[in-house]
Amino acid sequence: MGPRLGSWLGGVKLPKLAWRWAAYFGLLFACSIFVPGQSLAQTLPQGGQVVGGQAVISQPSANQLLINQSSSNAIINWQDFSIGAGNSTHFNNGTGATLNRVTGSTRSDIFGTLSATGSLFLINPNGIVIGPSGVVRTGGNFVASTLDVSDNHFMRGGDLLFSGTSDAEVVNYGTISALGGDVALIGLSVRNEGGIDAPNGTTGLIAGREILMRDTETADGKFFISVGSGNSSATNKGAIRASSAELRANGGNVYALAGNRGGAINATGISRRGGRVFLTAPGGRVVTSSSIRAKKKHSRGSASNSEGGPDVAGFVGGEITVDAEFVSLGGPLNADGDSGGLITVRAQTLALAEPITARGNFGSGGNVDINVTGDTLATSTSIIDVFGYESGGSIRHVTGQTLTTSASYIATSSVGIGGNIDVTAEACACCLPALILLAMPVEVASDLVENIKAERDS
Repeated sequence: MGPRLGSWLGGVKLPKLAWRWAAYFGLLFACSIFVPGQSLAQTLPQGGQVVGGQAVISQPSANQLLINQSSSNAIINWQDFSIGAGNSTHFNNGTGATLNRVTGSTRSDIFGTLSATGSLFLINPNGIVIGPSGVVRTGGNFVASTLDVSDNHFMRGGDLLFSGTSDAEVVNYGTISALGGDVALIGLSVRNEGGIDAPNGTTGLIAGREILMRDTETADGKFFISVGSGNSSATNKGAIRASSAELRANGGNVYALAGNRGGAINATGISRRGGRVFLTAPGGRVVTSSSIRAKKKHSRGSASNSEGGPDVAGFVGGEITVDAEFVSLGGPLNADGDSGGLITVRAQTLALAEPITARGNFGSGGNVDINVTGDTLATSTSIIDVFGYESGGSIRHVTGQTLTTSASYIATSSVGIGGNIDVTAEACACCLPALILLAMPVEVASDLVENIKAERDS
């Protein structure tokens, strides 16, 4: 075990404390995969009763269910809400919203097609599974939750508070797309192993006992967990493509892992909105082994602009925020763009084994801010890079206790001046001469025991 792991860590002989940290990377492979069996071919939602707003339920054929909604919002209670393979259920609800609540005792299994012109909410405390053949398409939001929401709040609109005691899972193995809204999987345990597309909204995997879904995105994101749980978990092993993405589990575990669909999280903001990723589990763990990328569109000038031509569309780096008691980054974090973005990591203990980059390909480099109150392990495969074509960016890596590192820190520039690098620790258990690059001479503490610091001459 020791020699093999030592080779993986770049031949660095680590102290016992570092080996214990490295063993945490075993968490990356700890999640088992369960694929449910096919639902019955003839299944359609049963026992629907409209209890709010106006809607009519009809069945045009043996494998189709149609709901025509004439009010902006409506609530339907169902005895069972499942859709078998080859079957479809469509909500013609304009740009409005429909809350579907299961009052029976069976889980919702979606193996067919569930669609709506507007927004759909599916509430089932028994659990919700979208199978490998399941397809969900909405013009607005899609929310699948094992936590309930009050009828009055839903009909009124605005922020929604979800709460409940269900321990059942919400799992997606299929395909979910919300063209004009958000996608949210809400419950004590939520998991995506399929594909989720929300090009104009936020994708949220939110785990807890009481969760607020804001009507509009704030500086802290779209979702807030008011009551968390040590048993909560939010896991992504699929592909998420959205304007912004949030994986949250206060006191629990957030896993962003590589899976059959790559496990990538891509947050591509539109105009001045979005381009943000939150991986937060205060008091818990964040573990990654997949690629996480954040960027947002902007317009940059071109030679044609002086002649009245159109701007050239480009991307600037977005924002990635990671916050947990224990953080293990086994996948790259990328906030690259025409100019670099912002990556923030907060932890009590940090294990780092992959690149963190906020590079500026045409402008200035971005910012990487890492604040660890306890110990840090950064292997030789860790590259923290804020290169900027015009000027280098800023790296700040503060460790409150012991730093074990053989990482590289880069803040160079092609045509301008280098950026700032500040790597500070109370003590070093095994600090090899880490690679620190700027586009000008810098001063580096020779012993690398108490402080590694490089900064641009003022």
